Amino acid sequence: MYWFAHSYGDLLGHRLASGEALSWRGLAHAFVRDWAIVRGACIPLLALLVAGALGASQATAVEAAVWTTAACLAGFELLAALRAHAGPRELVLETCVGATMGLAIVALRVILH
Repeated sequence: MYWFAHSYGDLLGHRLASGEALSWRGLAHAFVRDWAIVRGACIPLLALLVAGALGASQATAVEAAVWTTAACLAGFELLAALRAHAGPRELVLETCVGATMGLAIVALRVILH
């Protein structure tokens, strides 16, 4: 749902600025352009499904997915830093940025529930 909302919101903003009409082609282009959102959700979704398949409660499975999301953010940030040939300080900094974003998601989950 987030992918749909994000893609549609971007398209709507573009249409408001340009005066273009809504079209299937424009909508499809927005969905394809933002496909990375779906790809990024695959690992946490897999954690959710595996936890559920192993008998975890819904709350526990969601918690597993949230923590997996946090770990993925730190891991993807580390991967991006490595691909950019970052030095040791940059590796630490960029990984900490990803970890902070992940922990912010965990904190938001705690606050909202």
